[in-house]
Amino acid sequence: ETPAPTTPAPGAAETARQDAVADALAIAELATAAAADPGSAALAERPELAEVLLAVAATSSRHAEELGGVYTPWTATPTPAPDTSTSSPTTSAPTPGAQDVIDALEQARQRAADDADEAEDGGFARLLASIAASRSVLAADLEARLAGTTLALPTTEEATSGTSADAGPTSSGVQDSALLGLVEAHDALGAAWEVLAARAEDDERARAALVASEHRSTAQALAAALGAAGTDLDPRRTAYALPAELLDPEGDALAGLLPLETRLGVRLAGLVAQADPGSRAALVSALEENAHLLLVLTGAPQALPGVDEDAAPDATSDQPADAGTTTSP
Repeated sequence: ETPAPTTPAPGAAETARQDAVADALAIAELATAAAADPGSAALAERPELAEVLLAVAATSSRHAEELGGVYTPWTATPTPAPDTSTSSPTTSAPTPGAQDVIDALEQARQRAADDADEAEDGGFARLLASIAASRSVLAADLEARLAGTTLALPTTEEATSGTSADAGPTSSGVQDSALLGLVEAHDALGAAWEVLAARAEDDERARAALVASEHRSTAQALAAALGAAGTDLDPRRTAYALPAELLDPEGDALAGLLPLETRLGVRLAGLVAQADPGSRAALVSALEENAHLLLVLTGAPQALPGVDEDAAPDATSDQPADAGTTTSP
C-alpha cells in the first residue's frame, strides 16, 4: 500500500556536477577515439599527437573521478533496457579529430567556469575553476601541437599571459588580508621576473620583462582598489627573498620561478573558494592565465591547476626554502 519511492530531483549543485562529469567523460571518449583514428592525416603527419590526445583523455577521466563520477539513481523497479532489435539502421558518425577535441574542451571550459562562478559551495567552485583552467591549457597545448608550433611567452601587452589586473577586488566575500597577500605575491613575482629579464637577452628578455610588468601592474591595481597603495597597509616591499637558483648566474632560473608561480595558482584557487557566488569570474580567469603561464614554462599541462598539491611542492609556504634577497627598483 506504500507508494513506490521516487527518484529525487537534482538541485542546481548536483546538476552542475553531473554536467561537468558528462563533459569530462565525453572529452575522454572523443580524445581516445581521435588518438586511434587510422585514417587521420594529422596523426600521420605528427604521430606524437596520439600521445597528447591520450593524455587529454586521461586527464579528463581524472576530472570525472574528482567530481565524484556518474550518479546512478536508485529505483524500486529497474527500468528495462530498450529493445533495439527492430531499430532502423543508422549511419555511423565520422571519427572525431584533434580539432573536435579542442572545440569540446573550449566549450566545456566555459561551462565549468560559469558554474564555478555561481556555485554555492566554495570547495566545489574551487574544483570547477581548476577543471576550467585545466581544459583551457589542454586545448591550448593540443592546438599548438596540431599546428606544429611552440608555445612561448608573448611579446606584446595585448597577448600577455600574466594574471588579470582586476582579479580579487570585484570578488565579494574575500577578506582584505587575503587580497593584500595577493598584492605581495604579485609584486614579489614581478621582482623575480625582473631578475630573469636581467639575465636574459633579446626576445627572451623582452618577454620576461613584460611578464614582470604585468605582475607589478596587477599588484598596483589591487593595492589601489583596496585603498592600501602608499599607506602603512601596503604589503609591497623594497626587497624580497627569492630562490637561490634565480639569483645565481649559474643556477636554473626556471627551477626558481616555477614554485613561485605555482604557489600563486594555489593562492588564486583558494580565493575562488572564499569568494561569494556570482563574484568569482575574475579569479577564475586569473587562475586560467596562471595555468597558461605554467604551461609555457614547463610544456606540460597541469591536471588540476591550483588544486593538485603534487604539482605544487611546498605550495603552502610563501618563502623559498633557500633564498637570497633582491631589491626592487
